[in-house]
Amino acid sequence: MAASLACFVRSRAASARQSGPRHSNPWGASRARLQLARALDLSGEKSKAKAAYQEFLTLWKDADQDIPILKQAKAEFARLQSPIPAGEVAKVSWEH
Repeated sequence: MAASLACFVRSRAASARQSGPRHSNPWGASRARLQLARALDLSGEKSKAKAAYQEFLTLWKDADQDIPILKQAKAEFARLQSPIPAGEVAKVSWEH
């Protein structure tokens, strides 16, 4: 299901890019980029997901940093950057 979602979101993002500047919807195009990143992450394509998140964050670089969607996207991107998989706790040995 995640793969079909990724395919759908890619097609929506491509159509948003092809509509041209006069007919484009910057809000919709940037949201499509975020949804693409999320779909790619769910489908296991981590490197492509990271690239899509970076594109989204680049589009929003001048935005107010307290906007909820931006804060959420940054948290999701940071999770992808983490060497510890989501849901796992780092194992620390306290013994010497």
